[in-house]
Amino acid sequence: MELRKFIATTIREYLNEQKNVINENYHNKTFYHGSCKDFNRFENIGNNASTTMFGNKLSVQGNFFTKNRAFAEIFAKAAMKTLEANDGCFIYSVKILSNNIFDFTNVEHLENFIQYVGVEKYEEFKEEEYIVDGLPTWDLYPAIELAKKNSFDGIKLLEFSADISNKPIESILIFDTSNLKIIKKEKIWRKIRKLGIS
Repeated sequence: MELRKFIATTIREYLNEQKNVINENYHNKTFYHGSCKDFNRFENIGNNASTTMFGNKLSVQGNFFTKNRAFAEIFAKAAMKTLEANDGCFIYSVKILSNNIFDFTNVEHLENFIQYVGVEKYEEFKEEEYIVDGLPTWDLYPAIELAKKNSFDGIKLLEFSADISNKPIESILIFDTSNLKIIKKEKIWRKIRKLGIS
């Protein structure tokens, strides 16, 4: 019990120094999503990624968005190669219509997660690099599970790409498509593929 109090106090002190990231307002920002699917609304358009954590296969459902347009392009390009989408793919510029996002930089959210998994498991997740720079990675399923269980509309996560300097990229996983508004749809790579360049 004392260890839990110590960790919670340490985390609270650290996060109080990082005030610029607490209570982030998502409404004022544009996020990007790369896809080879052509649509005008995200209705029933979701990704179903799977991962294995500690020997258990897990499924992550939802739509991923990033503030980094180049990162969204990488996903679109990868999807285009996999699906042989000769007509090109799309970069969707999106507004997230909710601020109800589960976020480890919010002290209460982080404390809820530590209470949910326990201090030892939390430390294990950090050691196994499921938590990097204070944020969960996209495959930290217990964090996603807790966010859904507590009726959050999404969760802030980290993803990685060797194509973008190997640094973690902040993403938002949105569970409910009614919290999304497409503001722009841009077709990409069609001409490049027809020339045989990738």
